[in-house]
This record gives sequence, structure tokens and C-alpha cells, in this order.
Amino acid sequence: MKRTNKVEKPSASRDRLIDAAGILMSQHGYLGTSISMVCKELKIPPTSIYWHFRSKEDLLVAVMEKGAERFLRRIEKLERQFKAEKKSNTKDVTKAAAKLLEDDHVFIRFWIHIVLEKRNFSKESMKIITDLRKKSLTWWEGLLMTFFSPLGEERAKKMTHEYAAFCRHTINGAVIAKEFDEDVSIIKTFMRVFTLMEALRDQLMAERINI
Repeated sequence: MKRTNKVEKPSASRDRLIDAAGILMSQHGYLGTSISMVCKELKIPPTSIYWHFRSKEDLLVAVMEKGAERFLRRIEKLERQFKAEKKSNTKDVTKAAAKLLEDDHVFIRFWIHIVLEKRNFSKESMKIITDLRKKSLTWWEGLLMTFFSPLGEERAKKMTHEYAAFCRHTINGAVIAKEFDEDVSIIKTFMRVFTLMEALRDQLMAERINI
């Protein structure tokens, strides 16, 4: 019987490098994670990494992009699922997003380290970080536009512009606080933000009716 050597596909090899680097960077930070540590984790020579990435910072960018895209894809999948089941409402989507974020500990810790070490990155990497943060803001904007839609398009746009960044900053704070206090619940924080937005919307609707 002939023996054949199983050759790993380049894409699979690249994904393994990104996943391993993401875990190590979430534990030790960007500066505390060396190429040799990634090599040791995967039992591969450094040349294997440089075949896919020009530098450690290039690998960092890949980790950021994959983590953010994975999270956004999961959110989009849930939104499609809710829509198909005719259960699509902002409260369900908000709670599902909160659970995804709370469950993804590696992604959370990784981004905390990135924020703390951002001065060590090039302008190109900082642009990618900024672009990814804009994507998260766009998600909040889409959610709030739907939420405030009963107020009319113009008012909904105004409220979304005023509160999308506030909502994102509040959740960012909860994510960091959870690293220091296990009792902090990202899901509960998400839902409290939702309750605040709900109360604000209802108050504005009541004022409009009374005019």
C-alpha cells in the first residue's frame, strides 16, 4: 500500500498562523509576542511565517481583519436568521451581538492589547485599525436607524448620529471592565444601553404626539 504525505493547503496554513498569533497576542500583547513564539506554538520554522507575512506587524493586521470579519459575519448571519424567522427586532439582534462578543474572549483580550499598544504601530496599521472601528460604528448606526425609525427618517438620522458612538464607547468600557471584574456582564450592559435608547425613543415619540 502506497504511503502519501498529506500536504497542508497554503490557505489552511495561513489561517493556523493567524489563529495562533491571535491567541498569543491576546495573552502577551503585540510587543510581548515574538515570531519565535508563534513558531514554537505551531512547531514550524520562521520561514513558514515569512512565506505568508512580510513582518510581525503584517501578521498583526491579518489577525485584526480576520477577528473583526468573523464577528461581523456572525452578526449578519443572526440578522438573516431572525429575518427569515420573522423575529427580526433590534432587541433580539442587540442581545445576540452581546452574547457573541462576551463569548469571544480571545478577540476581546486581543483588542484591549491593541488599544494599549497602538503607539507602536505604523500609519498603515493604524489606518486599518481605524477602518475596522468604523465598521463597528456603521453596525451601531444601522441598528439605531432601525430602532429610531418610528420618529421619522430625519429625526432617526439625527438621533443615530448623536448616540451611535456613545453606544459603542459604553460597550468598549464594559469589555475592558470585564478583564478586571468577572462579574461585569457585557450582555447586561448591552441590554441596559438598549433600555436607555428605548426610553429616549418613547419619550421623543410622546413629545411629538403632544405637540
